[in-house]
Amino acid sequence: MSLRSHLLRFVPCLVLLAGLAGCVQITCPPGVQVPCPTCVPSGRCPELQPVTRGVVEIDLAAVPKPGPKARLGRCYRALTAHECLCLALENAPLANLLATEALARGRENSLNCLAGLPGRQRSQLSTTVLVYSSEEVRNRSAGVALEAYFRLAEAEGRDDLLQLSLEEVDSLVTKAQALLKQGLRSPTDVGALRRQQSELRADETQIDVAIDQLNGKLKTLVGLPCANDNSSLWPTGALRVQPADVNCEACVAVALVSRADLNLLRALAGSINAQTLPVARQVLGGVNALLGARPASPCKLGSAVQAVANCLSCEEVETVRKQVNALLQERSRQAAEEVRQAARVVDGRFRLVALARQRDEIAQDKVADLLNKEKRGLPVGLTLPRARLDAHKARGELLHEVVEYQIAQAQLEQAQGILAARCAGKAPACAPPAALPRHAVVSQASAPKAGAPGFPLAPCPAGYNKQRLEKLP
Repeated sequence: MSLRSHLLRFVPCLVLLAGLAGCVQITCPPGVQVPCPTCVPSGRCPELQPVTRGVVEIDLAAVPKPGPKARLGRCYRALTAHECLCLALENAPLANLLATEALARGRENSLNCLAGLPGRQRSQLSTTVLVYSSEEVRNRSAGVALEAYFRLAEAEGRDDLLQLSLEEVDSLVTKAQALLKQGLRSPTDVGALRRQQSELRADETQIDVAIDQLNGKLKTLVGLPCANDNSSLWPTGALRVQPADVNCEACVAVALVSRADLNLLRALAGSINAQTLPVARQVLGGVNALLGARPASPCKLGSAVQAVANCLSCEEVETVRKQVNALLQERSRQAAEEVRQAARVVDGRFRLVALARQRDEIAQDKVADLLNKEKRGLPVGLTLPRARLDAHKARGELLHEVVEYQIAQAQLEQAQGILAARCAGKAPACAPPAALPRHAVVSQASAPKAGAPGFPLAPCPAGYNKQRLEKLP
C-alpha cells in the first residue's frame, strides 16, 4: 500500500480532531438537500472580558416627544351581549368537531340497527358522550366570549372618559403655566400636572392596545371574518344591573340538572355493560390515564377458563360502574361549590356597584355645586377642573364595577351550564322575582348597525362614528 493511501485513511480522524479543537467550516455541495454538519462544541469555557459594574444605558434617540393622540376614524359593527353569546355558541370550533363526530356515530348506529349488527349500544353511548362533550365546550367558549365582550365595553368606556380627563388636564396645564409666568404658581405644581398628563396618555395607549387585543379575540370567538375587514366591534345596549337576590341553593339545583359534564356521567353510569365498557374506560381515561387502562384479556384455554373470564368481565363492569358513580358524586360536589362561590361573587359585586354609584353621585354633585357658584360669579379657580377630573375617575370606577358585575353574572350562568339555554331564552331562574329598584345603568349609544345579526360586511360610514357613553340617571 502506498504512502498516499495510508495518509488518506487518517483524513477523517484529522477532520474530527480539528472539529473538537474549534469549528470545522464545512460547505455542502450544491444540490445536496441533507442538513450540513454543525459546529462541534469545543467544551471550553468562553473567555469574556472582566468589567466593573456600570449603569444600564437607555437609548431614546429614536423616541419622539409625546403629544396628543390622533383620533383616527374607525368603522364599527354593532354587537349585543345576546348576539355575542349565541354566535360564540355557534362558532366554537372544537364543539363543532365533536358535534360532527356525533352525527357520524349516529348514522353508524342507525345502519347497525337496520342491519342487525352488534355494537349498537356502544355506538349509541359514544354518540351521547360526544353530544354532552360538545355542549360543555360550547358553554365554556360562550363564557370566555362574554367576558371579552364586557371587557371591551369597559375599555371603550374608559377611552371616552380618558379623553375627557385629558381635556381637563390640558386646560389645567395651560392655566398653571400662565399663572407661573405671573409668579402666582410654583414650578412644582406645573410639574405635577405635566406628570399627570403623561400618565393619562400612557393609560390611553394601554387602553388602545387592550381594545385591539379584545377585538381580535372576540372576532375569533364569535366567528366574524376579519381577514378583509378591519372594523371594530362596538358593544351596544345598556349594562344593566339587576337586583342581586340570588338563591344559592336554587342555583345549585339548576346546575346539577343542567351541566353537560354531570349529565354525561349520569348517562355513562346508567349504560355500562360488557358492550359499552370500552366507552366508559375511554371517558375515565380522560380523567386519568390509569383509569382508562384496559386489563389484559385471558387466554382461551377452554370452556372453564371462558366461564371464569365472563365472571371477571362482570366484575369489571361493576368496578367501572362504581368508579363512574364515585366520579359523578365528586364532580357534583365540586359543581355545587363552584356555583355557590359564583353566586356569592354576584352578590358582592352588586354591593360594590352600589358603593361605586354613591361615590359617583358625590363627585357629580360637587361639580354641579361648583358650576352653580361659577354662574353666580363666585371664584372657583382650578377647583372646578379638578372636580371634573375626580368625577371622571369616579365614573370610570363605576363602569369597572358594573362590568365586573356583568362578568360575575356570566360566570355564574357558565358554572350552571345554562348559557345555551340563555341564548334560546329558556334559562331557568335561580332568584325569586322582585320589583326592580332604581338600577345603575351604563347606557352605550349604538353605532349604526349594518344589516341583521350575522355580520354582513356592509359599507362602513366614513369618519369617526363612535359615540360617548351616556350619563347615568
